[in-house]
Amino acid sequence: MINSLVKPEESEFHMKRFWEHSVGTAIIADKLVTDRLVRLGKPLEFNDYWIGALLHDVGKLVLGFFFCDWMLRILTHRAEKNCSFRQAEVDLIASHQRVGQLMLLNSDMGENAVNAVGNHHELSDPDDLLRLLHVADNLAKSVGLGTLPGEEAEFDADVLKQMGLSSDRVVRLSADLQKEMVQEIRSVVASCL
Repeated sequence: MINSLVKPEESEFHMKRFWEHSVGTAIIADKLVTDRLVRLGKPLEFNDYWIGALLHDVGKLVLGFFFCDWMLRILTHRAEKNCSFRQAEVDLIASHQRVGQLMLLNSDMGENAVNAVGNHHELSDPDDLLRLLHVADNLAKSVGLGTLPGEEAEFDADVLKQMGLSSDRVVRLSADLQKEMVQEIRSVVASCL
């Protein structure tokens, strides 16, 4: 899948950063579930959490490939206002999660995974899948997988509590992931590009 996409030359989209973050989020989500590092109300389907985590930012890919001007506006706004990518999207009304959700609605993906992709930054009433994606996404950010300079993890305290994680545990998880998995994830992505 990684090799099947060719970025338009005029795009500012960074393919390696995208795949490092996406693959990292999926692998981290799998580790959290299989090693029982988070509390889940019920078992999650592998396909839902794996595909949901792998494709949670697919809207960024769509924006970067097909709406290069919007991606450039977002990146420029982010730099000028010294804000996060997410805040730049909010300011400019260009949400990658909604773009991804709309694209995946026409696929054969499960409803839960489509919902998680479309809402991975809105946590008003999260289910286990959405909470898992939130934690895995932010752990990937915390270890520097595919992040922009200055882009920080933003863990929701309620989500952490519901998943049985303390702030200290998140710090230890990040350190363990950094030591055990980050270089391997980067190597996998580099070999595919």
